[in-house]
Amino acid sequence: MKASTDFTRNNLDRANSPYLKQHQGNPIHWQEWNKEVLDYAQKENRLIFVSVGYATCHWCHVMAKEAFSDFGVADFLNKHFVSIKIDREQRPDIDEHFMNFLTETQGNGGWPMNVVLTPDQKPFFAGTYFPLEPTFGRPGFKQVLEKVYDWYTKNSQDVKPYTSNKDFDTEVEVKNEKVLLNAITSRFDREYGGWGDGAKFPAYNTLIFLLNYFAEYPSDDTKNMITQTLDNMAKGGLYDHLQGGFFRYCVDRQWRIPHFEKMLYDQAMLLWVYSLGYKIFGESLYKEVVQGIISSLDTVFASNDLYYSATDADTNHKEGETYLWSQDELKEILSETERKLLEIRNKKVQPDKDRKIITSWNALLGIAFLIAGRYLKNDSYKKRGLYLHQQLITAHWNDETLAHSSYEDHLQKQPFLEDYASTLLLLTFAYEEDFTNVELIKKLRSKLMGYYKEGKWMESIEALDFKPVSASFFDHPTPSGISLAEEALRRSALILGEVDERNLKYKTPLSSDFYNLVVFYKLGNFHEIHSKEGLIYLKLPINSIQLKGQEYQDCYKMECRRFENQKTLLDTFNKKSIF
Repeated sequence: MKASTDFTRNNLDRANSPYLKQHQGNPIHWQEWNKEVLDYAQKENRLIFVSVGYATCHWCHVMAKEAFSDFGVADFLNKHFVSIKIDREQRPDIDEHFMNFLTETQGNGGWPMNVVLTPDQKPFFAGTYFPLEPTFGRPGFKQVLEKVYDWYTKNSQDVKPYTSNKDFDTEVEVKNEKVLLNAITSRFDREYGGWGDGAKFPAYNTLIFLLNYFAEYPSDDTKNMITQTLDNMAKGGLYDHLQGGFFRYCVDRQWRIPHFEKMLYDQAMLLWVYSLGYKIFGESLYKEVVQGIISSLDTVFASNDLYYSATDADTNHKEGETYLWSQDELKEILSETERKLLEIRNKKVQPDKDRKIITSWNALLGIAFLIAGRYLKNDSYKKRGLYLHQQLITAHWNDETLAHSSYEDHLQKQPFLEDYASTLLLLTFAYEEDFTNVELIKKLRSKLMGYYKEGKWMESIEALDFKPVSASFFDHPTPSGISLAEEALRRSALILGEVDERNLKYKTPLSSDFYNLVVFYKLGNFHEIHSKEGLIYLKLPINSIQLKGQEYQDCYKMECRRFENQKTLLDTFNKKSIF
């Protein structure tokens, strides 16, 4: 039977990924990762060159413009390799597997990630960005390919199957939350806020943990870590002061110079963080940031009922061009208002958008909308969270399978751990608003448990073209699939009246802090509030869940207390105020 794919052409014009379509004009005969392509490589006994990236990746753009547009490179790849492009956001399982190989063999990782495989898919070489020509002691990309090909022709028998050295079950365990807090405190930048002394990312997983820790065990030191970081992120270059929302990270310790990419998951998680910050500290700045993020979501990310993934850092192949001002522009308009500045900026060429709709990122945003609605006492935010939850289920769930993403009305039906975990978690937050969707919670919980195999969480279990991949505890940038799964299971068990007796232990500080938050909750630092009707969230602690009950109860630290009415229950929390 003749193959349906013409392997002598670039086939990415048929792809359902914004990132892959960016490479459809390359002279390289790019293919997508699928069984037909892999079978072809093995049948023809050709090496496989795999390049993994994403649509808004700056260095992916650079390599696309340089090496991947070069006819000499293309001729060599087309003659000796089967070349495959992968959107890491569509295939987190493949990305995770090869990133483990890259970091274990090279000591660091990043994107674009370029990996060479044997015809039967065993990786034996990997790297990140390669220049077209030799630069600063780095070889040119064609030189690299020639050396790799030459080595393989002489040593093919030496390539062994790759098994990751990472055992996620043996990651560092921390004795208790005080040890965890001390570790977080020791890495805190007391001059500028945030953690570390180099490029600064918004550490929202750590901040959510600290906000919950502070709610239980208030101290000036914990408060300072939280507020100094929130203040400096909001006042510095990480925040878009004209349009609202946050950029991906700052390249400097002082939060001055941003990398201009905007990601949906950053907006979702920071909306969550600043809403909690406003609830606890009442700072007007945090409320303004929440409003700015939501404004940015409307103007940059909104796509009918759901939300796009990202906007590019580059405009016209120049990083940040849309956002930067020349001296002449500033002289002309410096005296005008921010509105005028934004009006002029909007007339510039705008960065491209990754119009892919990713299930887990939209679910996180739905949670953030609900939290913002609760703590800013804004019904419109709450309604947006509920509507997003309904539309996500309508668009990506067919009553049996949850799609991982969609693009131009095409569903990527293969789900991953993060999809079921984040969507179930969203359902548990939506449940608190009206005590409904119990049957759907049961069904998604059952689906989620299918990813728990022999005491270990799996990132994927249903891929037809790749082996199952173990999930990681690494909460960066978003909460890991494991962390989301454990929190979704914990909350859904409370709703369904089930018991999860598995013991969780604290993991590595800073890199697993959303997971550590789940452990913190499971150790009793959480209020299970039972009531006949919904209670006002502003009067409840942030570490709580509302459950439908026939009497008023607060179950906390392994003990349940009953109350005569709503007022006496709420008075208990008012007495425990941290102010």
